[in-house]
Amino acid sequence: MSQASPMASFRRAGGAALLAAGIIVAIVADADRPLGISLVVTGVFVLAHLATETAFHGRGIDYDLTADAHAGMREFAAAFTSTSGVILGLLAVFGDSEGGFSLTVKVGIGALAADILLGIVLVGLLLAAPKTSDQDAWNFIRYVFNLALWALALGLLCIVTPLLYE
Repeated sequence: MSQASPMASFRRAGGAALLAAGIIVAIVADADRPLGISLVVTGVFVLAHLATETAFHGRGIDYDLTADAHAGMREFAAAFTSTSGVILGLLAVFGDSEGGFSLTVKVGIGALAADILLGIVLVGLLLAAPKTSDQDAWNFIRYVFNLALWALALGLLCIVTPLLYE
């Protein structure tokens, strides 16, 4: 994957947008500083993930997407939905019912819900298991995977950051 690829540009733009939004929220909305911190850390995560993957691909490793690899990818995609579902279930049972949730936690809940929906779409796409030569289909799967990963990261950080910030 070269730096000029559409996927790298998408991920670079997403990471930069999260960083910028986080900085703006942290500066403008003092009461929602944990939300700003969560957005900044998610942006750093996205950009660090891109840098790590770019360095890894720069080593010239050739992938062989066999049927076993497809099954492993489906299991990993299913983990998105189950991880977010467990966290949302724990929040529903043990969450703050009296004072309500802060804006940061509400954004985290929304991100986890989006992650579940994206994870369901991702599992469906992987169940179709496009041919390994269908690069357009695999690129689309990679876009959905990245969006699900970002939603999970943001959801986790929005729930953890207020606890650490207090």
